[in-house]
Amino acid sequence: MLQNQLNGANSKKNNLDIDINGAAAEIIIARYYNIYPDLFTGPHRRGHDLTLNGLKIDVKSTWYSPGYIMCGLHSEIQDADVYILVNSRFPVCIIKGAVRAADLIQDQNIKDMGFGNNYILEETQLRPLDEVIHPL
Repeated sequence: MLQNQLNGANSKKNNLDIDINGAAAEIIIARYYNIYPDLFTGPHRRGHDLTLNGLKIDVKSTWYSPGYIMCGLHSEIQDADVYILVNSRFPVCIIKGAVRAADLIQDQNIKDMGFGNNYILEETQLRPLDEVIHPL
């Protein structure tokens, strides 16, 4: 079974495309920080995708440009320290920005973009990676 079928990815796109683009996004962030990607193929419920010096990073991928970061209402601040958005249309990946979990997981960020209520920030609300990750 494909990972996004297990972790509840919100999309009407082909399941294999979602998995490929999600994995590509995680690999590009791992490469950016020169860390080894987590190659676990199961769902990452209540977790993160990468760890950088103890910092938990959840990588979100999107086909849309401009895009938005979306995480479920079940998400909690301790699940990840930082969320990073990557525009991923394999083989091309573009890092769009990042946000601290405490800034994303707030009631004022609850919106419905067609998949029910989720925490959502638009790409324009994100910060460059170095502004979000290095100060932590």
